[in-house]
Amino acid sequence: MDSEGLTELVRRLADEQRWDDLRALYDRLDGESPRSTPSPPERRVRGEHELGLAWIARIMAGRAPARHAAHIVTREYEVDPWEAAELHEALAMRPWAELAEHLAHRELRHLVAHSRVLRGEDLTGVSTLDTAVFAGVPFVLQPWERVCWDFEWSIRHFSGQGAIGFPKPSFPPDGLELTVPIAGTDHTGLQTEPVPDAYWLESPITVRGTAWEGAAFAMSTWPEPPAEPYGAPAEFAAAYPDLVGMAGGGAAYGQWSEARGRIGIWRLLARIGGLAEPVDAAAMADVVARLRCVTWRRPDDDIWFMHLAIEDPLSGLTWVLDGQDFD
Repeated sequence: MDSEGLTELVRRLADEQRWDDLRALYDRLDGESPRSTPSPPERRVRGEHELGLAWIARIMAGRAPARHAAHIVTREYEVDPWEAAELHEALAMRPWAELAEHLAHRELRHLVAHSRVLRGEDLTGVSTLDTAVFAGVPFVLQPWERVCWDFEWSIRHFSGQGAIGFPKPSFPPDGLELTVPIAGTDHTGLQTEPVPDAYWLESPITVRGTAWEGAAFAMSTWPEPPAEPYGAPAEFAAAYPDLVGMAGGGAAYGQWSEARGRIGIWRLLARIGGLAEPVDAAAMADVVARLRCVTWRRPDDDIWFMHLAIEDPLSGLTWVLDGQDFD
């Protein structure tokens, strides 16, 4: 079947909601030839065969009954978890009660559960879920996570055509005035392990000093540091929704996962606060309560950016997140 014929068939089956037939078509195409070995996102090129499968998968993830959607998303996740990020977020638009029995893949099941949590569902105590799979992150939003989290605007929604609405991870927000001068510093930074999946963000740098000194150090590394830099204090909770988007993957490339972002930020906070994994939720709340944060801007900030210094006064260390991405 040529690409034109496949396009017409897929569109007709979807319009008529013939999900059994569309799943059978997917399975047949999937079995006809092996998938190409995944390569890094910036070098990933897919042929017509894989694009056809991806199109069916997107439709099914967004519109089909849970049993069919979970079957196909599971297969796509097995082939390439990075490419399937948007699919398992679309799958998670359905209530957990509809999905649970169809999610046999352990890691995928837990990612979908964390996405359901970000959509407001409390899955505490569900027997098929184990917080230890992803660093001890609990299956209910914690009070400090909920402060600025908006269930309508902080997370994407999906249809059979893809994402509806597109929250852009960017901090500080436009309305925040930067009025506090940032003094120069002679501090040096130490590179640390990167934030998982946030490949557009430079690896965090730690500075032994305050958040203000961390901000000054970040600006000192720019090719053209500002003559009169300014910043502002910030609450960690205010930055949290953007941090989730930042840590979830490649926003500029359409492949990111809010569930992975939440897990990534919990792991980052565990490193900041010196907590072992699996993380204790009460201990994490104590860490977040004592953090002091400072934010700033770069003149060339456009769509995706993060400028945040996070100080843990207990350790005397500041963790600096400073990066951008462009479409």
